[in-house]
Amino acid sequence: MQWWSAEGDPEPQLKLDLRETRELGGLLIDWDTVDYATAYDIGASSDGQNWRIVASVEKSNGGRDYVPIRDLETRW
Repeated sequence: MQWWSAEGDPEPQLKLDLRETRELGGLLIDWDTVDYATAYDIGASSDGQNWRIVASVEKSNGGRDYVPIRDLETRW
């Protein structure tokens, strides 16, 4: 499990390098119960430079978000 904070960043981003291309079926995010994003996009990239949005969340209420992503193979 990783802990990350975007304190003070007006447009925070978290980039994960999986070190090789992997197939993903979704993303599980455990948010802090007080400080969390209410809307966010999930991007994917094969090279860490060119990104595409693969999922968007519009109304998160904190806690645990499961974001399904279909047929995705990506490194970043």
